[in-house]
Amino acid sequence: MRIKIVAVGKLKEQYYRQICHLYEQRINRYTPIQIREVSKSNFKQIQAIKRGESESILTKASPHSILILCDEKGKTYTSKQFATFLDHLLQQGGNKEIVFALGGPYGFDQKIKTKAAYQLSLSSLTFNHPIARLVLLEQIYRGFTIIRGEPYHN
Repeated sequence: MRIKIVAVGKLKEQYYRQICHLYEQRINRYTPIQIREVSKSNFKQIQAIKRGESESILTKASPHSILILCDEKGKTYTSKQFATFLDHLLQQGGNKEIVFALGGPYGFDQKIKTKAAYQLSLSSLTFNHPIARLVLLEQIYRGFTIIRGEPYHN
């Protein structure tokens, strides 16, 4: 099982890149992980922006991937519940790739929402994109430590 995170936009600040890389390395001890960035859309209308960015995200996921959208309207989990969800995906997914998508500031187009297996809310709070990526990476790592009964969580 592999995990891929597809994010709209690049991490500009070095400190965000460094801390995200640290969590990528930690997750790689459990399963391979890739980060793929897609460009922000330069359309003027919001619907066109959402459509363009969503289509770019879909090009990075195979049709057989388990697509999970990180969306403010998605399901919220505690860390332990997320670990159970992640474990379920790992057990049921077989050789499928798990793709977490972090959309742009306007969210996702309806087309990608219909293709997604799940929608996940990272928090009731709103985060900027670098923080959202970091939170997702940290929670994936935390989920693996919970699954394995390792002491990171408590």
